[in-house]
Amino acid sequence: MITRRKLVLALGIGGFAPFASLAQQPLAKVFRIGYLGPSPGAAPGLLDAFRDGLRERGYVEGRNLAIEYRYTDGTGKGYAAEASDLVARQVDLIAASVANVAVYAHKATQTIPIVMMNGDDPVENGLAASLAHPGGNVTGVVRLSSELLPKNLEFLSKIVPREKRITLLVDPGSPVTNIALPHARRAAKTLGLELSIVEASNVAEIDALFAVLKKQRPGALIVMGSGTFYVHRAQLADLALKLRLPSMFAFSEQVQAGGLAAYSASSIENYRRAAVFVDKILKGAKPADLPVEQPTKFEFVVNMKTAKALGIKIPNSILEMATKVIE
Repeated sequence: MITRRKLVLALGIGGFAPFASLAQQPLAKVFRIGYLGPSPGAAPGLLDAFRDGLRERGYVEGRNLAIEYRYTDGTGKGYAAEASDLVARQVDLIAASVANVAVYAHKATQTIPIVMMNGDDPVENGLAASLAHPGGNVTGVVRLSSELLPKNLEFLSKIVPREKRITLLVDPGSPVTNIALPHARRAAKTLGLELSIVEASNVAEIDALFAVLKKQRPGALIVMGSGTFYVHRAQLADLALKLRLPSMFAFSEQVQAGGLAAYSASSIENYRRAAVFVDKILKGAKPADLPVEQPTKFEFVVNMKTAKALGIKIPNSILEMATKVIE
């Protein structure tokens, strides 16, 4: 027989134990990070790859992760303000897309960790002491645009071997430009190419290029890596096609938009790998101690539809090296 006293004790031990154990469980921390990169509309697949990488490591928006989105689809004039706003909101970390975005983020803070998702030349840009030992608040994944530019020139010279007059389109607002130009000039000299430089940094200047290139009449066009050129890739591909210029680009997505060819690091893979750095830093690692990672996946993409429109026969030796051929 259970007495009243025994019943009260039973309820006290058994009836309220679950609530006591719940109270002892710590609440999951919600990390707040800032995303400073292209929107899903401007760069399909990139943000999804980054978020997939985060989910693979247990970070789910609305549960233990909150992301402040600041899109970089403009000309770059708002990057400084967006980066400063993220700093003012005291996010735990800033994920920055391309080189100039990372530079603006670094100017806004030297204490909040910054992870490059698709950066370039962090040592030359003053973001890291070295790739192996960054030493500051910036680390992440780079795409080697400067180093790959000579390879793109080489591929272009093999695709159209008779064309010796090449125009290189650069973005003067990109910190990669001044670093990459010496690489391009040396490669052009080695390949026996005549290289001329033209500049554009926004939609209007890209439109104005039509008259400039029509007057110069180059044999082919190579487009240097730039966030602006990435966002406006369809406009550039259409420009090259209208001028009947064989075109080599810095991003495979630009070939999907109608450019002729590109040899580059995989942007999608870089964005996914950036999540690894975010995870390590949120778990306590310091960006100063995390070596900057070079790309592990490269793509050589050829657009055969564009080649046919230009009347170009791509050599079989080139097609055999392609990781993707767009028919």
